[in-house]
Amino acid sequence: MTAQKRLRIAYLSSADPKDLRSWSGIHHSVFTALEKHVGQVSPIGPFVPRREYFIGRVISFLSSRVLKKRFDYTHSKRIAKAYGKYFNGKLKAGSYDLVFAVAASSELAYVETTLPIFYLADATFANVKGYYPFYSNLLPSSERQGEQIQKLALEKCAHLFFPSEWAANSAVDDYGISSEKITITPLGANMTVIPSYSKRKRSGDDRQVRLLFIGVEWERKGGPCAIDALKNLQQRGYYTTLTIVGCTPEISVSGVQVIPFINKNDPAQREQFLELFRNHDFLILPTKAECFGLVFCEASAMGLPSLASDTGGVRGAIREGINGHLLRSQASGKDYSDKIIEIISDPVRYEELSVSSRALFDQELNWNTWGIRVAEQINATLNIH
Repeated sequence: MTAQKRLRIAYLSSADPKDLRSWSGIHHSVFTALEKHVGQVSPIGPFVPRREYFIGRVISFLSSRVLKKRFDYTHSKRIAKAYGKYFNGKLKAGSYDLVFAVAASSELAYVETTLPIFYLADATFANVKGYYPFYSNLLPSSERQGEQIQKLALEKCAHLFFPSEWAANSAVDDYGISSEKITITPLGANMTVIPSYSKRKRSGDDRQVRLLFIGVEWERKGGPCAIDALKNLQQRGYYTTLTIVGCTPEISVSGVQVIPFINKNDPAQREQFLELFRNHDFLILPTKAECFGLVFCEASAMGLPSLASDTGGVRGAIREGINGHLLRSQASGKDYSDKIIEIISDPVRYEELSVSSRALFDQELNWNTWGIRVAEQINATLNIH
């Protein structure tokens, strides 16, 4: 895009897109990609309506204690209207060509503007309701508010970007959005520098298996199933280890190493993080609920095959037989160990899986590709040639 065609973008989110920790780094990556491929990006956040959040937390606490039902205050009309008032003022005070809203259904629901709005999210409210623990067992009134806010937000948009068919289909089926207004394009690995890649090789008699598990929520990410896979492989004569990163489960199993936390914003720890991908044979994540999974993109960048549950939006990040394998959501630890043995029993197959994992990262699972596709769609929507 030439300099004179660079667009002025209002980045609408309650989070700070310049904060590398925000939404696992997605906000910063989106901000950077838009700056590179679309135009000048101006954050009109961060903003949190503290009074409304306090009231929401009180209502949620009382609801849980008295009614045994959750109140999702993050998708309440009270908070959404507070966001709308704030962002309406910010948009009127600035000079922009478009709004790019990121994971911002509540922030966007009551925004009133004549500017074209583009929207990015990895799920809809209908996707996560009853699927993620936080959005389960909700009050009926809370469910209704969440659905209304999501519909209001989606209907305001000129175009929507989702990383998976799971999320895109929900926008169409649950909220009546035209499929012509939706682009499906995966998110990218949050890596500031693209790592080098060396082909992984295994020999036919190699009975060592090194598994890597990365996740903050042990139960939701399927940690117990990963442990069962480890034990099953060990029982079948494979020298198997499992490195757990991001959480500290209370387990006592041979072959397990726990790394509670790695700060990827620290250069030394970031290199440690990359070394983990280099020094393991599979990323294993039998997750119970997942909207996408950036970690699968990161594994692919290192040529590390992923094994995960076929649930939620995981298919947006893992392509069956290309950068890993998807197992049914109720698969057991033995099912995972069977798949691992099947793959490593054929060294050529494992090498090819590693090569195609990195190729998929280069072609699709990176933020540069995301930025190019988003820029093309924005130009098409705005009729810019």
